[in-house]
Amino acid sequence: IMLLHHCAGVEMLGNYNVNMPYPEVSGGVSERTLMDLYDLYAGRTSEMTAVTTYVYQRVLTEKDYAEIAELLGGIGMVEMKHIELLAAAINAFGGDPVFAGRYNWFSGSYTDYEKDLRQMLVRDIEAEKAAANAYIKVAENTDNQSLSELLTRISMDEELHVTLLTAALERLE
Repeated sequence: IMLLHHCAGVEMLGNYNVNMPYPEVSGGVSERTLMDLYDLYAGRTSEMTAVTTYVYQRVLTEKDYAEIAELLGGIGMVEMKHIELLAAAINAFGGDPVFAGRYNWFSGSYTDYEKDLRQMLVRDIEAEKAAANAYIKVAENTDNQSLSELLTRISMDEELHVTLLTAALERLE
């Protein structure tokens, strides 16, 4: 399945992201905001953690739950786009987009290795809600308008993921 599409100059990742462009960043940010970006990028609860979790879950579910596996893979592709956007923002603001949060290098121990399908989806929903909230918090606490717009836009994808995962969970019950 090809998930990456280009429509009228707007990059779309299947039906797993909001059909709106991602704003570009410009200007500068405080050291605190830069550290916040590192946490969103590759901290314990980060896009990198989401990607590794969704890859793991997709592999576990593809044999018996193909529709859910496709959903998890599609969401994972959007999370990969978010990693790319955050890396570019970190770089634009003078940081080095190494895979690390504020305090630690990224670790595979951050990945959620839950195997029970229902519990997996419940935890994914909670993680997506937390991600959306984390993006809004950083967006509200930065004085860089372009970054605030990008983070708000990314949070919209996370909210869509909550909706999609909730629907998948409801179909299981």
